[in-house]
Formats: sequence, structure tokens, C-alpha cells
Amino acid sequence: MRLSRYFLPILKENPREAEIVSHRLMLRAGMIRQQAAGSFSFLPLGKRVLDKVCRIVREEQDRAGALEILMPTIQSADLWRESGRYEDYGREMLRIKDRHERDMLFGPTNEEMVTEIFRSYVRSYKDLPLNLYHIQWKFRDEVRPRFGVMRSREFLMKDAYSFDLDYEGARAAYNRMFVAYLRTFTRMGLKAIPMRADTGPIGGDLSHEFIILADTCSVTAISSTCPCPVPIPISPTTRKSPVSSSAGPLPTQPPTKCMTTAPGMRWPNPTGCRRAASRSATSFISGRSIRGQWEPR
Repeated sequence: MRLSRYFLPILKENPREAEIVSHRLMLRAGMIRQQAAGSFSFLPLGKRVLDKVCRIVREEQDRAGALEILMPTIQSADLWRESGRYEDYGREMLRIKDRHERDMLFGPTNEEMVTEIFRSYVRSYKDLPLNLYHIQWKFRDEVRPRFGVMRSREFLMKDAYSFDLDYEGARAAYNRMFVAYLRTFTRMGLKAIPMRADTGPIGGDLSHEFIILADTCSVTAISSTCPCPVPIPISPTTRKSPVSSSAGPLPTQPPTKCMTTAPGMRWPNPTGCRRAASRSATSFISGRSIRGQWEPR
């Protein structure tokens, strides 16, 4: 399409509401328009970029053996009461009532719904393992939305959920998602650093957060220049290291900088590591495990 016929509302001045560089540039380049606090419209250029990101994510999820589905955004409160998380989730959850006065909610995540789908159709252990994912808009009523689309109230999220026969199978599914995320970041030209993280209200006993070093953030990371001899999880089906992607070969070891975030979230730091000066880090994506279940945030 000709540029003269393209909808590209470029701004000459920096918007006052933009706090960080990425937010300012996306507004000035005509990629997004802010509708309210934490709410954005993706304009044609921004939508093209978003579609490319989704394509990379889909390709890597399919490569890891996950199957795509699509679940509704509005969920029944009964499912959440059954799991015990309806009240626990707090004020971030947007609760509504339909015209019949039934309690509904705008889903902040989809563990309950995907589990209800699974229990309705899977009847035999022969149907396992199974990994389902979808890419869908979510809403979380953040107290202080900021940093543009990085911490907004309404956002597009990929979440995957695995169902496995035993703990070893669940760990294998987690490891496949771990490698899939590393591939995804590498293809996007991003150097993501994995860290052990808190599982939060979703629960589980294993969680990693992938961060991108940046000058503006809300978390401080401490790095060390010594190597960390901790292998990246490898798929048990292949027992091979990840092959090269379009952005070049992936490492077979974690980054050579031991990273620690406050409070207490740590990428393993061997005894004797010398810690360098702290640097800022921006949380880009995180994953959580619930019996082999993975969800990015």
C-alpha cells in the first residue's frame, strides 16, 4: 500500500504520559494510541508488529508439541469458586454479572477453564501427555499501570497448559517450554536472562522469569562475571541441545552472568562468584509450573 494512503498518525512531540523510551517511540511512530490508563489501541503499524510476534510464538509452541485452542474471555465464577481462587485472586480480577444475575469474570488467566475442558473429554491415560495453549486478550486491574504496553491492564498473552502422567513428565513439559521461550527470544533478537521467580497466586513449585536488561525498570538485578555451570533443560525425547534458529545458534549453557533479583529471586550463583555492580532489569515474560502447567505473564 502507498504511504499516502496508509493510516500512520505520527506525533512530533513526546507525549507527557509516556514514561519510558519504548512507550514514547510507539506513540510517536503511530503504532499505538492510549485510550485510558493501561488500555491501548494497536494501530495498523503496531498491529503488523504484534502479528509478527504472535507468528513467532505460535511457530515455537507448535515446534514444542503444544496444540492451539481458543477459550472465551468471559468465564463463569463457579469454576473459580470450585478451585478456591475466586476470592484469593484479589481486586485485580474484574468481576461482573450478566442479565440473569449470574457471577461472571473477565479471565485474568485460564487454568480453571482449560482444566474443565480436559476433564470433560480425556478419559484414559493413553490420551496423555497433552499440552494446550492459546493466545488471548487478558485483563488485570493493575493498581498502577505503567511503562506503556509492558504493564498494562489489558494485554495479549500466550498461556500453555500441560497435562502429564507423573512428575517426571511434568518436568519434561516444563523444560520444553523453557527451551521454546529461549528460541522465541532469540528469534526476536532479544537477550533474555532466565531467573528463578516466585510462583505468586497461581501456585506451583517451579517458576522462571525471563528478563531483558534495560535502563528503566521496577526491579534491580545483580550480575556476576563468573560462569554458571547450570545446563539449560533439554527435551527428554531428543536428549539433544536446541538446534540453531534463524537468529543463530542457541547457547547450551545459561548466560555467563549470575543474575539475582530482589527480593530473593535468583538464577543459581555458585559459591565464590564475585558480584558486579547492580543493573536495572525489565521483566518481559515469566512462566510458572503447576504440576507441569506453564503460563506466561
